Amino acid sequence: MCVSVVQICGAGESYAASEKLSTDENRIAEELKKHQVTQHGHSPILTAKTPATKSHSNLEEQIRRRAYEIYEERGREDGHDMEDWLRAEAEITGTGVKAAAA
Repeated sequence: MCVSVVQICGAGESYAASEKLSTDENRIAEELKKHQVTQHGHSPILTAKTPATKSHSNLEEQIRRRAYEIYEERGREDGHDMEDWLRAEAEITGTGVKAAAA
């Protein structure tokens, strides 16, 4: 009996994390678009809203997972979504991102 309760709780935590990731993903997509236009002079090449092709879908998933890992490594501290996404994108694609002027 206790085992099934633990399993259900674990599944609930996984679902909650997935829901948070989905909500954050939409916000990050908008922030990324603004960042690309203001910092790089063009619309983003890849966002959560990019129509999925097999390679884009796989790349997007890799970036999403790495961004979430970065979030977890920081101790799940909110407020760094864009920074995490851009860092993950740079790591996965091997491209650098210009730092915004303070």
